[in-house]
Amino acid sequence: MNAFVFSLLLLAAPAGGPVLVVTGSGVAPLPVAAGKGTVKILLEQATGAPVSLSEMVLQPGAVVPEHAHEGAAEILYVVDGALDVTSGGKTTRAAAGDAVHVPPGVKHQAVVPPGKPVRLVQVYSPPGPEQRFRPAAAPR
Repeated sequence: MNAFVFSLLLLAAPAGGPVLVVTGSGVAPLPVAAGKGTVKILLEQATGAPVSLSEMVLQPGAVVPEHAHEGAAEILYVVDGALDVTSGGKTTRAAAGDAVHVPPGVKHQAVVPPGKPVRLVQVYSPPGPEQRFRPAAAPR
């Protein structure tokens, strides 16, 4: 496991509580980006974690429309591939090994450039925004 991701998992462990391990192979991927990607929500408030942690894979050409997360910061860690992130009229490419921090309430959007898929670790603090990926009828 990547040291960055391991550190995030340690930060997400509740003080004094048992260690929680969520096996990624047991988590069903949910469709995102108009079917051009998937997300696996691994940690969230329902698991007792004070942050959410997801693995996201987006195909080339995938677009995440402009949006903001009121009350929650977003952190993206690019595991593989690249992502063009736009905020405040400025676009920056985040590539493998890069981290992106989006403060609460800041409008942003993302596009996966041509080439290969991007694989991301996505963290929300506090958890909550990741619930938009779930179908309305899905149990939490």
